[in-house]
Amino acid sequence: MSESTAEILRRQCTSGPHGLGDPDDLSLRKVEKDVLIPKKMRDIARTQKCVQEVAEFSECCKRTNFPHGG
Repeated sequence: MSESTAEILRRQCTSGPHGLGDPDDLSLRKVEKDVLIPKKMRDIARTQKCVQEVAEFSECCKRTNFPHGG
């Protein structure tokens, strides 16, 4: 990583009124984009959008002894 890139990253992480980052920054961290948002989407699909399908899939997995996370 070049010094200019490191300086930009350092400034992003320590800017803001209390040195905790810019409160107006709307960018997502990697873990938010790759882990938390997909997890939230799966949870909503499982509990609100596809309840019947999830129940049928779970029952099928139980009948066939197929391990699954639901």
